[in-house]
Amino acid sequence: MNLLGLSAQQVNQVEQDFMAVPVKERLQEVLDAIKDCTTEEQLCLKYMYAYMPASDLTTYDVSLFLKCLRDTLEIMRKVPWGSKVTGELFFNYVLPLRINNEDLTDHREQFFHELYPRIKDLSMRDSVLEVNYWCLEKATYRSTDIRTSSPLNVIRNAFGRCGEESVLCVAALRSVGIPARQCYTPRWAHCDDNHAWVEVWADGAWHFIGACEPEPVLDRGWFTESAQRAMLIHARVFSRLVSEPYITHQTPVMTQLNILGNYAVTKNLRVIVTDGDGNPVRDAEVRFELVNFAQLYPLAVLKTDEKGEACLLTGIGDLYVHVSKDGRFLHKKADHACQELRFCMDEGRLKDTGEIILDLVPPSAGVVKNADMPEEMARQHEIRTKQANEKRLSFEKTFIQGEKAEAFAAAFPEYQKEIAGLIALSNGNHQEISAFLTGEYGIPLKYKVLLLQSLREKDLSDSTCAVLKSHLIRAFVYRDRFKDNEELFVKYVLCPRVHFEMITDYRGFIDGFFTDVQKEEFRQNPRKIHRYIEDRVKDCGEREYATISSSPAGLLKYNYGSLMSRKILFVAICRTLGIPARLSEIDCKLEYWQEGTWNTISEGDDLPVERCCRLTLKNNQPDVSFIYEKNFTVARLENGVYHTLGLDDYHFDGDSITYELEEGQYRITTSNRLNDGSVLAVLYHIELHRGKEHVLDIYLREQDMVSDERAELPEIPVITQDGRQTSAYKMLAAGKSCAAAFIEPGKEPTEHLLNEILEQKEEFKNKKDRVLLLVNDNECLQNPLLTAVLEETGIQAACRNMNGDAFPLVLKALNTDNSKLPLVLGLDEQGKCVFHISGYNVGTGDIILKHIR
Repeated sequence: MNLLGLSAQQVNQVEQDFMAVPVKERLQEVLDAIKDCTTEEQLCLKYMYAYMPASDLTTYDVSLFLKCLRDTLEIMRKVPWGSKVTGELFFNYVLPLRINNEDLTDHREQFFHELYPRIKDLSMRDSVLEVNYWCLEKATYRSTDIRTSSPLNVIRNAFGRCGEESVLCVAALRSVGIPARQCYTPRWAHCDDNHAWVEVWADGAWHFIGACEPEPVLDRGWFTESAQRAMLIHARVFSRLVSEPYITHQTPVMTQLNILGNYAVTKNLRVIVTDGDGNPVRDAEVRFELVNFAQLYPLAVLKTDEKGEACLLTGIGDLYVHVSKDGRFLHKKADHACQELRFCMDEGRLKDTGEIILDLVPPSAGVVKNADMPEEMARQHEIRTKQANEKRLSFEKTFIQGEKAEAFAAAFPEYQKEIAGLIALSNGNHQEISAFLTGEYGIPLKYKVLLLQSLREKDLSDSTCAVLKSHLIRAFVYRDRFKDNEELFVKYVLCPRVHFEMITDYRGFIDGFFTDVQKEEFRQNPRKIHRYIEDRVKDCGEREYATISSSPAGLLKYNYGSLMSRKILFVAICRTLGIPARLSEIDCKLEYWQEGTWNTISEGDDLPVERCCRLTLKNNQPDVSFIYEKNFTVARLENGVYHTLGLDDYHFDGDSITYELEEGQYRITTSNRLNDGSVLAVLYHIELHRGKEHVLDIYLREQDMVSDERAELPEIPVITQDGRQTSAYKMLAAGKSCAAAFIEPGKEPTEHLLNEILEQKEEFKNKKDRVLLLVNDNECLQNPLLTAVLEETGIQAACRNMNGDAFPLVLKALNTDNSKLPLVLGLDEQGKCVFHISGYNVGTGDIILKHIR
C-alpha cells in the first residue's frame, strides 16, 4: 500500500495516532465528516487531526481543515511538480494549515488563484522566486507585538515582523504545492532578539529565502552571516512522522528539527548526568542557555535519556548549561571548545548564593561571499522589487490615514483626535472599525473609543465589528458598578484581550453556558471559577504547542487544554460576569479584584499569593542607565529553574528601583553586550523574606574601551538634502566622537537600527550633530521610518555621491569584504574609525550611544 507516498507502516501509525486523539467529542465529529470523504481525503484529515495541537482541536471547526485538504489535493493535481511532492514532504510541508502560532484562516484557494497564473509555466525554483516577489507586493517588514497575525491579516496590514512575513511566505508557497517551512533562531548569540526566514524544497533539495525579501536566486539573504553565528536554528513540523536526522525536541503533536548544520559550523555538546555512585540519572532537565535581552534564555530544553545523556547540535560558541531534577539544580559554562559536560546530581543544590561573573562569546563571524550577480539579472531584480513596492504602497493608500483619518474623525468632534488615531491604526481593517464606531447600540460613543483604546494596536487590524459589538454590549451592563473607578472597568472588564490570544466572541457563549445560580456563586467568590476550571478541564500536557491557546468557548465545550488556555478562560469568565480580572504582568498569575484590592491565585490551587517582600536595586554608576530586558532582569527560582519576571513596565527612579515580590530565591542578571557580540554578565543570587527589604547594589561590567582598530578612512563625498555637495565629516561635530552609518531603508537590518534610534530619541536628539545617516538616493529619504527618525531626533541624513562613491574604499580601509548594511562607523575625536559594525546587529543603537556619550 502506498497512499500519497506514505508506506503501509506510516499509514498504520497515522491511524493509531488519530484514534488516540483524547477529545472524543471532536473525534466523533471528524469520524462523521470522514463518511463523505474519498480515501485520500480520509487519510489527510486523519493526519491533520492525529498531530493537531490541543488549541486547534478545540477552537476550529472540522470544516476549516476539510476545506484546506480538498483545496490542497486539487492544487497538487494542477501544479507541474505535484507528482514529485509525496510522502513526508507533502504531509509535513504542504498539507498543514498551521505554520507557527498564527490564527488559522481559509486562504489556500485564494492564494492559489492569485499565484497559479504567475507560476504555471515556470520551473519549481523559479516559482519559488516568483512567489516571494508576490509576497513583497503584499507585505514588508515592520516590528509588531508577539501575537502572530494570520497570512490574511499580514496582507491586510501590508506589513509584519519577520515571524509574520515568513508565515505569509510559507502559506503562499504551500498554496501552490511547494513544500516550505519556517526556520527560526530562538535567540541570536551575537546580538539580542531572534529571526525567522523560510526554507523551501525545490527540485530535490532544501533552499533558503528571506520571506518578503525576494532575491533573483535561491540561498541568498542578508541574514546568512548572522546565521553562521547562530547557536541553534530550528524548524517545526506538526507531526511525529519525521525521518530527518537531527531532532531537538518531540511531542505527540510536534517535532522540532535542528537545521543549524545547513548554515553554520557545528559541534555536538553532550551533557552527562549521574548520581554520586556514577549511575545515569534519567529525565533530568537540561537547559542550554545564552544571554539575550539580559536574561539567560534556554535555546533548547532536553531531558536526559536512559544513559543520563542529553546532546545538542550547536555552534562554536559559549553556552551556559543548567541541569535540574526534583527541585535541585547545577549549572556550568560550556565554552566554544567544550564537547562534553558532566554533572553529579548528588551535588545539586536548592538555592544559589553570591555572585557569578559570566562571559559568553558567540561564534566568530564569517564573511559570506555571494556570487556576483549578472548585470542584467541585477537590473531586472531592481525593476521587480520597485514594482512590488509600488503595488504594496498603492494598496496602503486605501487605508484611512493622515488627512483621510482626520476627515473621518471630524464626524465625531468630541473624540476627533482619538478616533483619527484609532482608524489610522486599523490599516486594511478600517471598514470593520468604522462600522463599529458608527453603529447604533444605545451606548455612548465614549465607551466604543475606550474599548478600542484598551486593545493592542494589532487588534485594530483583525477584530471584526461583530466581535467588538458583542463585547461592548455585554460588558456595558456592568458599567454602573464602577462609577468610582472607570479605569478598572475599562482595562479589566470591558477589554476583551487577556494575553496574546486571538480575540473571539466569548462573552455570549460563557453567559449562556452557566446557570444563573452558578454565575452568582462565581461573583460572590471568584475562586470558585478557578476551582471549576481545574476540576473540569483536563490538562493537555505535551499535546499543545506552547505559544498558542484555545478559545474560551472551545475550552468550555471540550474540557481540554493547556495551563495558559485555562488562565485565559478564568479571566474571560470573570470579565463576562463583571468581575475585574487579569494575568499579572509580573509572572502571569491569576488576579481578580474584590473588596478594593487585587487577589492572586497560585497555579495548581486556589490559595492566595502574597507579594510581601521588597527588593531594591541600586545603581552606583552615574554613566549607566539600567533598562529592563536591555541590560538587566530579575528571575525567580521555581522548582530548580529560574523564570524571568515581566517587570519591563517598572523604571528606575533616580539611582534605584523597588519591586514588591513574593518570598523566595531570585537571580538578578546584568548584561553588557560588546561590539563583537560577546556578553559581560553578572548573576546576583538573593533570598527575599516576608516583610523585609533587600537592598542590592548592581553594576554593569564595562569593556576596556582601548581599541586596536584605528582606521584612517577616505573622504566620503555626500549630497545634502538641499542638494549641496560636501564631505560626510563636515556634517558631523568637529573634535568629538561621532558615528556615521551607511543604511538601506526598508530592509530589516536597517529598520531595526532606525527603530532603536526612535526608542531612545531623546538621547539621540541631544547628540544630533554626532550622528549621520547615509543613503543611496533621494528615494530612500522618503522611507516613512527614516522620515520619522529625522523629524523626531534632528539627526542629519545625506545621499552618497555615487559619482565618487567612497563605500568600496571604506571597506578597503577597514580591511573587510563584508559589505552588509547597515555599516556603522564609530569615529574618534580625530575622525579615525575605532570600531565598525556590519549588517544585522540588534543593539547597535545602544553601541552608538555608548560611543558618542
